[in-house]
Amino acid sequence: MNFFGKTDIGTVRENNEDCFGIYAIGENAHLFAVCDGMGGASSGEIASRMALDRFSEAVLSLCQTHLKENRLSLSLTDAEAVLFNAASRANTALRDYQEKHPESEGMGTTLIAAVVIDAREVAWVNLGDSRLYTVDTKDILQVSKDHSYIQYMIDTGELTPEEAKTSPVRNLITRAVGIEKEVSPDIDLFALSEEEVKETSILLCSDGLSGALPEEECMAIANRRDLSPEEKVELMIEGAKEHGSTDNITAVLLELW
Repeated sequence: MNFFGKTDIGTVRENNEDCFGIYAIGENAHLFAVCDGMGGASSGEIASRMALDRFSEAVLSLCQTHLKENRLSLSLTDAEAVLFNAASRANTALRDYQEKHPESEGMGTTLIAAVVIDAREVAWVNLGDSRLYTVDTKDILQVSKDHSYIQYMIDTGELTPEEAKTSPVRNLITRAVGIEKEVSPDIDLFALSEEEVKETSILLCSDGLSGALPEEECMAIANRRDLSPEEKVELMIEGAKEHGSTDNITAVLLELW
């Protein structure tokens, strides 16, 4: 498995409220996470970094009880417990910070994260509109579902997916870390067959990428065997800029083969 991640300030913003992390868990697993912060002044940057730090620390700690001979194994129930508790700890950290710093009231962050085990099992958690995709030679599939007002309007039939792309409310999210007293994340686990692994990549990204670069272009770049993960991520970020992204841009790409 090869991987690379990068965050870019983009072409419009004066600061970068995105961050990402990649962490080894034992000999056979890694945690990948992307956060996209929000809040006045520097609160978005603080929110994303604090949430990422607390979340990753918790995942690494909680996974220790699921290591055998330094190899990780998680059932769906295990994954739900680890990822929910880690997200809750991140949420508590942001809520506590806001109590001590009233000027940061309303700060929060998205969170998309995946624990990848043996390059074929993926346990993931989502809050907000940062995304997790699987990409193979036939298709690009958005695994996570956006927690956003625009997604609600799509689900209720008020807007089509095409109309949603230009809606003025497309950036309003309905769930995040740090906004409510309790978090309500989506958590799931899926496994790929040996044949699927041979042609599958996983992409985690902020909406600065997914909201600008068409999915078919992401798919085409991810499937290029002549490029390294680093070169693919660079192309995706530059492509998002060329398509007019007005946000910070973060992408983490994993080649499972």
